[in-house]
Parts: sequence; structure tokens; C-alpha cells
Amino acid sequence: MKDWLFREKSYKKALERLIEDSPAPRGMISRIADAVGCQRSYLSQVLHSKVQLTKDQAWNICSFFDLSPQETKYFELLVDYERASSPAYRKHLSQEMESLRKDASKLSPRFVESTSFTDAEAVQYFANWIPCAAHILSSIPEFQDGAKMAARLGVSATVLNRTLGILRSWGMVKLHQGKWQYAGAPKFVSAESPYVCFHHQNWRQLAVEDARDAKSEGVHFTMAQSMSREDYEVIKSMVLEFIDKTRKVADPSPSEMITSLNIDFFEPR
Repeated sequence: MKDWLFREKSYKKALERLIEDSPAPRGMISRIADAVGCQRSYLSQVLHSKVQLTKDQAWNICSFFDLSPQETKYFELLVDYERASSPAYRKHLSQEMESLRKDASKLSPRFVESTSFTDAEAVQYFANWIPCAAHILSSIPEFQDGAKMAARLGVSATVLNRTLGILRSWGMVKLHQGKWQYAGAPKFVSAESPYVCFHHQNWRQLAVEDARDAKSEGVHFTMAQSMSREDYEVIKSMVLEFIDKTRKVADPSPSEMITSLNIDFFEPR
């Protein structure tokens, strides 16, 4: 997702950014004009004068850049906003754009391939960090042996077998030829769930414990600072983009070690 797009207040600036970020920006205006069905000179006027895109042209540009439905809707709203003359209508459009900005900042839509926990499952899964860690370790060949997994987690065989039994009943792991193997994508809970705070707490507590270990090679950074509301949104967008980039690296990466990525960036209340 192009998180930066939802910070833009002008579709013309957004279009310039789309052109700049394209793999081959040279000659891009001509290619866009061909796709939209207009003259290159007209498109240049759109970018550098008061000439505005039509609704059809805006949609064609979104299609050309393969924008998501959410990104397309926001771009079209930007075009409508700059074309509108009624203050009341512009206010309405502004409210719609603000709603889309908030939706775009949510993490759960980025994990559409995952399924959500039921309340009963969430109570068990987030009671501590062990179920999540055991699920991840089952994807690493070295730790698919029950004894090695228990030793890595520092738990008894009884605790581990009970945990793996629960994960197996949910279809998240399977027992094949004496090996506990990863069998399903991780589930998630939305930010609105009463259980999500336990998930954050479990892994952040481990992060604090790791920070106490002088031999740890982990990276722990905390900095409180002041900034403008606008720059807060810029950094928030950068964090969301970073999350998307980490998944593109981690998803195809061979399973060799268990890691934890905790990002805390917020406005204290």
C-alpha cells in the first residue's frame, strides 16, 4: 500500500509522486496520456496549471498505476475536491478523505490472508507468549523435534505438548512422522479486540528482558520527543510502509530462527 498517498492534499502532487516513484519515470507523462486518452500537452497543463482532470481520466490514471481500491477512492476524492466549488461539498469530501486516512492506518487489512481468532481461541493463545512462539518454531526444521522445541522455549514437555495439542486442534500445526510442522498462516486480532493488548504485552516484556542481557545483539531504542501533528502523520506512514517492506522480505525467507519485531510509535495520553 502507498501510505504516503493518504497524506497528500493535492492529486496533482500525488500524480507527480507516482511518476517519480515509477520504475521508468522518463517518458511516463506520454505513457499516461496514451492510457488516459489525452494529449501529452494537456496532461502537462494538469500538472502545472489550473486545468483539472475529469472523473474518467482520474479513474484511468489509477488503473494505469494499478492503485488499490482504497487508493483509487482517495485519489478520486482528491480530484473531486479540487474541482468542487461548493464549500459544503468540499467539507463533505474532506470528511470522506479523513475517514479513508484512518482506515488506511489500520494494520488488520494488510493481513487479509490471515484469519481471525475466536474469543475462546484468543484467551488461550494470548495467555502468554509460548503458543505464538511454538507456532513459529514449528516452521523451523531444527526445532520441529518436541524435545528441542521445549528446550528452546525453556518449558517442560508437558506444557509444550499441551500447547501443541491446542495449536493442532486449530489447524496451525501438524504432527508428521514425529515432527511438529507448521500447518497454517498466523491468525490475528484486530486493534479493537480486547485481547490484542495481551499479545503486545507478551512480546514487549520479552523485549525488555532481552534489553537487560548485555550479550544480546538485539536493537532496542526508545526516544520521547515533540513534533508537529503533520510530521507525526509522516512518521506514522513511514512505520506502516516499513511494516509492509519487512513482510516482503520475511515471508519468502527460509525459516532458520525465531525473531520478534516490536514497533512502538504513539502519542502518550
